[in-house]
Amino acid sequence: ISLHDVGYTLQTGREAMDERLAVVVKDVPSLLAQLEKYISGEPGEYYHDNCRKEKEESVATEMLSIQDLAMVGRSWVKGATINWQELYSAGQKPRQISLPTYPFEQKRYWIPIRETAYKRNSYRLHPLLHCNESNLKEQKFTSVYTGSEFFLNEHRLYNDKVLPGAAYLELARVAGELSTGAGVTGLRDVTWQRLLKVEDQATPVHVRVETS
Repeated sequence: ISLHDVGYTLQTGREAMDERLAVVVKDVPSLLAQLEKYISGEPGEYYHDNCRKEKEESVATEMLSIQDLAMVGRSWVKGATINWQELYSAGQKPRQISLPTYPFEQKRYWIPIRETAYKRNSYRLHPLLHCNESNLKEQKFTSVYTGSEFFLNEHRLYNDKVLPGAAYLELARVAGELSTGAGVTGLRDVTWQRLLKVEDQATPVHVRVETS
């Protein structure tokens, strides 16, 4: 992999965020060494800052033409706008390549659902499938589990309340029967992509039926 291609891709193919790190290196071993210094907090040939507090003006073309990369890096981490294309001469421009995306923390922040709103309507289609929210565009069913259900209380994984696999199958079967008006006697090509954990709060579960 070309270090020039990596640098060019990060410069021109990614969004510049507020938290920034610039590293001035000549080869891959130097890059790894500087990154290790940054992680351990040691001084090195890198520049780190958060440009949310204040932003510098655009870097002048003269600075780019003389290849003062240290000054460019210091200015960029402070929020300066860089015309990266001016760092490369015609015919020698690197190419953009495929690089890993940012490892964002995979956390969800659902708006809490008021359980009392569901308790007002005691009628349920099925112990697992509570209400029909279908419209002209889709067949959709919704259930709200609170964590107090016996099939959750009695089915735990590392003390987490987890919906049993058989419950998934029953949800699919009942939703299919309600959507088609005919009995569903079998399911096939079933896969479980992830567990459904229910905390001690109202957790909505949606089931959609689509034709193939």
